Amino acid sequence: MNIQIWYPADRTEGFAAAPYAADLPVIAEALGRQYGIPKQLFSYFNLVKTYAYQEPPVSKTETAYPVVLFSHGFPGGRYTNTFQTVELASHGFIVVAVEHTLSSFTTVFPGGRYIGLSPNQPKPSDISAWDDMINSVWLKDIRLVLDRLEDLNRQDDKNLLTGALDLSRIGMLGHSFGGANAAQALLLDQRVKAAINMDGTFFGKGDLSRGLPRPFLLMSSDLPPQPADASAEPTDSQLAAAGLTRELFDKQLRQIPLRKQEAMRNGGKELIIPHATHLSFCDFYLWFPMMVWANGQTEDPHRTHRTINKATVAFFEENLR
Repeated sequence: MNIQIWYPADRTEGFAAAPYAADLPVIAEALGRQYGIPKQLFSYFNLVKTYAYQEPPVSKTETAYPVVLFSHGFPGGRYTNTFQTVELASHGFIVVAVEHTLSSFTTVFPGGRYIGLSPNQPKPSDISAWDDMINSVWLKDIRLVLDRLEDLNRQDDKNLLTGALDLSRIGMLGHSFGGANAAQALLLDQRVKAAINMDGTFFGKGDLSRGLPRPFLLMSSDLPPQPADASAEPTDSQLAAAGLTRELFDKQLRQIPLRKQEAMRNGGKELIIPHATHLSFCDFYLWFPMMVWANGQTEDPHRTHRTINKATVAFFEENLR
């Protein structure tokens, strides 16, 4: 498992600009092998400019800074929400992006060895298996990182982050499956004080009967309105087309909207982002602009990102400061 950390800095002169994605040649090769995408398509990532620099001193504006963990979508990577992680760092948060091995596009280890997405994934309709993955793998990743941050805060070998993390003020942010992970961390780990789920379904095991216990925000895409005669009850032909039985639908999939209702019960808030689709909550539309047209997106992705960032910063300012 890899992590990447962004933090506020007072000065960046003399420090190298941070690449958008480290180990890009290995990532491009891995994506080419796994998805059949020509690695040349990723060569222009080397030209991407970010507002981050490599290892300048942490800003002295504050003694210690609140921490926000980020959990990517399925699949994704620690860099796939750079539009958001850099923005949070610029507002005085230390952001720790977690790359979930075997659930990311690829995880590159020292020496260039890499592991891509595991082929042994649950079926889309197997809610119980996805619940297990959140609790048994993804949430454990987050807890391991939280433990490691305590060590890092005591003594950072590079002497950059020692004492700079205020671990009494930890938030979490996630997109899609990572959003479910953020909600689950809020439910089951008291170290997480506030969380945002960006357009994610609620997966995981735990008692939601009293809602999520601390401040929570669900950011949702702007779905087209359903026709007036639309029914929440699928027909037999619709279930057959999805490869589902009525029994499986009743046992598992019917839980999904109920879980959302339970999660929001304790004062959780939902914010619908105008013109947003599911992929608006990550960098993908900036990678391949043709995806914007293919997905019927009408809004400039940069404008949507500004809206998402404004809401994200405001939420963590209110609940971690």
